[in-house]
Amino acid sequence: GKRIGPKTGDPTKFNSFEDVVKALKMQIEFLMDYISQINAVQGIAHTTLAPNPFASTQIPSCLERGKELNADGVDYYYSKSNLIGLATLADSLAAIRKFVYEEKKVTLTELVKALKENFKGKEYLRQMLINKAPRYGNDDACVDSIAVKCLRMWKEIQEKYRDIRGGKLKLSYWPGYISNSAHVSIGREVAATPDGRLAMTPLSDNLSPSQGRDINGLTAALNSVAKLKPK
Repeated sequence: GKRIGPKTGDPTKFNSFEDVVKALKMQIEFLMDYISQINAVQGIAHTTLAPNPFASTQIPSCLERGKELNADGVDYYYSKSNLIGLATLADSLAAIRKFVYEEKKVTLTELVKALKENFKGKEYLRQMLINKAPRYGNDDACVDSIAVKCLRMWKEIQEKYRDIRGGKLKLSYWPGYISNSAHVSIGREVAATPDGRLAMTPLSDNLSPSQGRDINGLTAALNSVAKLKPK
């Protein structure tokens, strides 16, 4: 019941799909600013409380300067945040665009209510979201274009920040796409989503399609992934 994110408007009053995307961008901007603060604290902690002398001995510039690698021992630093659940996000946005704004088969008010209740008594709606909406991983331009837009939006926001340790890199925040197993643990903290995913279940992993939603074969899945070229 505690708000931890920014106020982005009442979703039941959004008049267009563009309003949804605008609210999403505001959430990402807030979270990236929060992440940068966490990374700054972490960077200071590594330097002052948890230095890495052994690794520093393996780096010539650290030996030449007599400095630890996190304390100006090297020229190039970068920080990274990982995008986890891209397919879950893209599939969810595609479902909202199709069923709320294009075909008007459900209102956003009804969808929000169903998500809050984890689709209780709304299995017919959940099956429609799962089986009738376009899915990333099937070489479908409709949803793949959304995935590309989300990835580029996140990358552009991230690149506004700089690593606290400085360095010579033009971009000191780099995008990552690796979830390893985090999509499972993080999924346990995420409510139901508009792609039909139930609350507390895994998000999509890495840059892969949502589990079981790529139904057009491996080549189609690879074609979807190949479109994700962050400029």
